[in-house]
Amino acid sequence: MVEVRLLAAVEDELGREVESVHIGRSTSVAVLADGAVGCAMNYDRYRYAGQALREDPRALDADTLAAMLDRTPGTITSVGDALVASPSGLSELTWASVRIAVVNAASRHLFVPTALAAQGLARLDLAFDDVQAPRPGSTAGRRFREVLDGVLPVGCTVGVIGLGGLLETLAQHPHVSRIVLADAHVDGRTEHVARLLTGLEALAPDTQVSVVDSGLSDLAAVSDLVQVTPSSLTNGTMEDVLEATAGRPKLVVGPTGASAPAAWFAEGAVLQVTEVKDRRLSRAYHYDEYLYHWFNEYDHRTVIHHDPSPQEGLR
Repeated sequence: MVEVRLLAAVEDELGREVESVHIGRSTSVAVLADGAVGCAMNYDRYRYAGQALREDPRALDADTLAAMLDRTPGTITSVGDALVASPSGLSELTWASVRIAVVNAASRHLFVPTALAAQGLARLDLAFDDVQAPRPGSTAGRRFREVLDGVLPVGCTVGVIGLGGLLETLAQHPHVSRIVLADAHVDGRTEHVARLLTGLEALAPDTQVSVVDSGLSDLAAVSDLVQVTPSSLTNGTMEDVLEATAGRPKLVVGPTGASAPAAWFAEGAVLQVTEVKDRRLSRAYHYDEYLYHWFNEYDHRTVIHHDPSPQEGLR
């Protein structure tokens, strides 16, 4: 189970203090007292998930967290407390999101080059456009394309779970001949899906794109690789996704997956694209709708891949 691996990776971090938690938007944010920040999808606030809840963003400070956990005001909430708690006043989906945000914040040390190199992995730090629309002459964009060249077989079919991530990038890649899409909320996004398919056809006319509604096992059966969204950790479906796509190399894409890279690669990942957040996200969460959206959608990307040389991860 990947969640077991992710939790095991932060076993030595359980005593770190949780400074605050921020909820009310499509992602929950956790801030540790040492400044580490993590975020995770909250399906209670996901606009396509049926009756998604709406409320103003709110911050749960240390005393509020202590009260929710039936503790004396002034008592610190540790990472370990947050991972085992089931506080009153919050829905199951919201707290599941908070837990993963805490795990991600506690995993920051696993992204430093030396920690990655010890696992045979390397890191690229890229601007959003270097991943999604590399500029001509961009060294970072060129390096990312080289990494993609190495993980995408020529003429491959890529299954994409969800309707985002690297979808546009994959559709334009010369190694990709076909993309097959699946999304749990596709019935509630009919117009969006139609516009998406039209846009992809215009963007990459030589790439076949279709939607499968017969299940993830069927998607995996026709795919050489599968892009998965780690947000499945927050609604209890991650293990079902991994089981249905077992045996297929994975592209793990999304900010909810900013945790223990080695755990994802142990589950079959060949590429991890995520976002290592900082306090700018928690500040924008409350005070600027547009800036929050920017940090949530267009922040810089952290790309983790197999290190082809013993020294690359140290550069």
